[in-house]
Amino acid sequence: MNKEKFKTSNEEYTALRNEIVSTLEQQRNMWIAMYTIYIALFALAVEYSYNLFLVAFIMLIPFQIIINSQNWSIQKISTYIQCFFEYESIEFHWEGLHTFHVYKDYYRKHGDSKLLNYTGATQLGILSYVMFCGNLIYKNYLYRNLNIFDLVLLCIATAALIVTIIINKNFKKENSEELKKVMMEYKKYVKTRREEMK
Repeated sequence: MNKEKFKTSNEEYTALRNEIVSTLEQQRNMWIAMYTIYIALFALAVEYSYNLFLVAFIMLIPFQIIINSQNWSIQKISTYIQCFFEYESIEFHWEGLHTFHVYKDYYRKHGDSKLLNYTGATQLGILSYVMFCGNLIYKNYLYRNLNIFDLVLLCIATAALIVTIIINKNFKKENSEELKKVMMEYKKYVKTRREEMK
C-alpha cells in the first residue's frame, strides 16, 4: 500500500471510527433520557393516577426504536470497517477484535451487564404493566367496579408490553455474521466494478 493510499485509508478509517464513537455517545444519552423520563412518569403515576403507567409505553417504544436504529448504524459501520479496511491491512484491527471468538468469550464472562444494556425498555415496560395491572386488580377488589373501559385499558397495556418485548428482542438479535457476508459480497462487487472501469 503506497503512502498516499494509506493516508487516505487512514483518514476514512478515523472518520468511520469517530462516527461509531459519536453514535455510541448519542445512544448512551438516549438510554439516560429514557430512564429519566420513565422515573418522572412513574412518580407521577404513583402520586396521581395508575393510568399514567400506560403513558410510559408511549415513551418507551419510540426510545427503543431509536436506540435500535443507532445500534444498527454502529453494526453497519463496524462491519464495513472490518471488510474494507481490516481485511486489507494489519494496521487496522479494532473492529475485528469485537468479533474475534476469544474476545467474545471473554466479553460474555467479564463484559458489561447484558441485563441492563439490552433489556432496559422491556424491564421498564414490565414494571409499568405490573403496576398498572396491580392497581387495576386492587381497585376492582376494593370497589368491585371493573368496567369495559378498564378491560380496554388492560388490552392496550398487554399489546404495548408485547410490542416493547418484540422491539427489544430485535435489538438483541446478533446478525453481525450475516451482515459480514452481505458486506463481503458487496466488496466483491466493488472490486469487479473497479476492474471493469480500468
